Amino acid sequence: MHPLQLDYQPRHWSSYRTGTAVLIAAIVASIYVLTTHALTGAEIKNQEQQWQSSQRGDNLENGDSRASPEKAERLKPELKRANEIVQQLALPWDALFNAIEVFDPNQVALLRIETDISKRSLTITAEAKSFNGMLGYVRSLGKQAGLTDVYLISHQLLVEDELRPVRFSISANWTIESATK
Repeated sequence: MHPLQLDYQPRHWSSYRTGTAVLIAAIVASIYVLTTHALTGAEIKNQEQQWQSSQRGDNLENGDSRASPEKAERLKPELKRANEIVQQLALPWDALFNAIEVFDPNQVALLRIETDISKRSLTITAEAKSFNGMLGYVRSLGKQAGLTDVYLISHQLLVEDELRPVRFSISANWTIESATK
C-alpha cells in the first residue's frame, strides 16, 4: 500500500508569479526612494552651503568684510519690513483677543479687527442683533483691563436684512504689554 498524499491547498503557479512581481516592484520602489533621498540630501547640503556663504556676505571674496553702501541701502526696506513683522509677532495677541472677545456670541459677531501697532490702537467692526447688544459690547470693552479709550465710531441699522442687525465700529487703545518688553 502506498501512503496517501492529500493536497488540500493545491499550489498555483500564478500565486508564485504574483508574489515575485510584488517583490520586484518593492525592490524597484526601494531603489527609487533611496536614490531620491540621496539626491535630496545632496541638494539640501548644497543649499545650506549657499546660504552660509550668503550669510558671510558677497564682499568677503574680495577681502572686504564690510557691506557696500549700495547693498546696505538696498537692504534697508527689507530690514524695516522684517522689524515690523517681528514687532507684530511679539504682540500679545492672545491677551488682546481675550480682551475683545467679551461678548455673547448670540448677540454680537466680530467682522474685522484692524490694528495699528505704532499707535497701539485697534478698530473693531462688528454686528449686533440690537442696539442694546451693541451698547452692551461697547460697555464691556470699556471695562477690560487691557483696553482704554473705547469709543463707538459709527453704527448703521441694516434695513435690507430682515433681522435688522446693527453694524458698528469701535476704536480703542490697548495697554497690554508685548512679549519683548
